Amino acid sequence: MKRIITMLLLTCLLLALPVPAAAAGESDHTEGGKDMNIHQYGFHVENGVIMLEGKPFYGFGVNYFGAFTHYEDGYLPDPQVFKDGFAGMAEHNIPFVRMALGYYPSFYARYDEDPQGTLAKLREVLDAAEGQHVGVILSLFWHDAALPEHVGDKRADMGDTESRTVAYAMEFTETIVKEFADHRALWGWEIGNEYNLDADLCDRNLQGFLPGGFTFDNPSGRDYFTSGETAFFFEAVASTIREYDGYRMISNGCSEMRTCAWNMHKATVRLKKDHLWDINWNQDTRTDFERIVALYTPDSVDTVSFHFQSGSSGAAEPSYTLSYPVFAGEEALTVPGFLDAYVQAAKSAGKALYLGEFGDFRDMESAEDCPEMFRTLCGWVSDAGIQIASLWQFQDYTDSGVGAQKLDILAELNASLQAEGKLYTDVAWGLAEPETQPETTDGEEADSDEATTAVTGSEGCRSSAGVWPL
Repeated sequence: MKRIITMLLLTCLLLALPVPAAAAGESDHTEGGKDMNIHQYGFHVENGVIMLEGKPFYGFGVNYFGAFTHYEDGYLPDPQVFKDGFAGMAEHNIPFVRMALGYYPSFYARYDEDPQGTLAKLREVLDAAEGQHVGVILSLFWHDAALPEHVGDKRADMGDTESRTVAYAMEFTETIVKEFADHRALWGWEIGNEYNLDADLCDRNLQGFLPGGFTFDNPSGRDYFTSGETAFFFEAVASTIREYDGYRMISNGCSEMRTCAWNMHKATVRLKKDHLWDINWNQDTRTDFERIVALYTPDSVDTVSFHFQSGSSGAAEPSYTLSYPVFAGEEALTVPGFLDAYVQAAKSAGKALYLGEFGDFRDMESAEDCPEMFRTLCGWVSDAGIQIASLWQFQDYTDSGVGAQKLDILAELNASLQAEGKLYTDVAWGLAEPETQPETTDGEEADSDEATTAVTGSEGCRSSAGVWPL
């Protein structure tokens, strides 16, 4: 019976596409007074625009994967490491970081054994970020395989409303959000990291497409999961967040879509009772692309996420990636065209847009012109109208080599945004009072110098991103 209920719920979710624009950006203060972000801290989405303390926000951040994970797991147990890291971010004018909670199943085992100890360590990290005026976008369930393995489920159980995976995820989410809803350094929530790249992959021989470093005894079809099951999990987590935080931005954490992602999704409707199907590798159209972006951004998720790297990987002749053959029947896109495709897809879904990882040039990192190419890439991101983007550079903070050069460039760009009034954080850190709006009478609207408008901008089935290995 529970399988029937789950399939009905998944069917309802898929029939709801495309996601209506009106669902995005609305503050959902739930009945019963559960909403605990009473000060309305952090990023907030209104009509597809990312706001901070009532103003549209623009800025470049950095991924700081290890700030909490490497402290919590004992790899870098000295808290001075992440304190120095946040200080370095502040010195380089970095307004926010994207940070993971954990990677392997062992994280959840340690949490179960000592939840208060884990929460205390996370508070230490968030307090250090607040002390340096660096906001944090917190990714709750970084790797798709970790939680199901911890509870003894299969990855497909992310789509089962009665599974241990979903129950644990909702309970864990409730605990984390309730504990930190009133923390000033918490600027946004994220559900996971690049789940879309592992979804809709199926190997009938049960040998491929399983993530390394995880245990899959007697693999079955349910060790593979679908985009529909992923969307179900995203909605379950996001709706739980919304019960206790009706304000902050919620990102799905997806990477760029595979160029056949919608066709792969459609193939999963033919899965059998053994949860196996035949993959459809045919290239998507632009309309298909917008459909799959909407699928991965269900109602309670207000922010589309995407990642991409800009260099070749293991190539005989390394080069920058400047051409993206994305859509069937269309010429390859330039980088600006590729970015604009995501801007338009987010607008079509009525959602905000977050470039969660960019700036990793892979085997071009050591090229002499890498810093200048990074500056050019940042310009393309800005020109596309993308409000927030995070450099993929650090598991742990470093200010040497090309990473330091990239930080210097971001410091300069963020300073320019500050001068233009687009990057303003004083109110967020309690250093200034929020601007008051003129009083209005019935039938009148207050004049505003800064209108809130939606952001605008100008090979085979591939993806340039992947799950970050530890």
